[in-house]
Amino acid sequence: TMVIKVPDDEFAPKGEVTIGIQGGRYKYPPEGLFGGKEGARAKFLINGEPGDPAGLTFCKPGDVIAFYSAGGGGYGDPFERDPELVKRDVIYGYVSVEKAQEEYGVVLDPYTYEIDYEATAKLRSQKLPLKGDDK
Repeated sequence: TMVIKVPDDEFAPKGEVTIGIQGGRYKYPPEGLFGGKEGARAKFLINGEPGDPAGLTFCKPGDVIAFYSAGGGGYGDPFERDPELVKRDVIYGYVSVEKAQEEYGVVLDPYTYEIDYEATAKLRSQKLPLKGDDK
């Protein structure tokens, strides 16, 4: 992620600033492998609104330009990820308790982050197989 503010003080440019960016994955997200989900698309924002990542962009003093690179696609079925690793990701703030349950099928206590193994097994057993799964 990179955020840039066009100066609007005594160092401000006279008139518009022209920027050109090159990047990918704005339209199509990175694909996952072996049942992994797709990654996040790249984003280009000007003052919080979507910008056009193709061609030139004209900005004025005070504009805030933000670039968010694409995330990588997942590897493997998220419901097969080790629950302890999902718990670690929740503790580190990478994944919320809600997403741990929704995306990985891991049920955690929202206060202690302890894994409810019985509820996790039940939830994971109810998951529909992914396309191409032999299960």
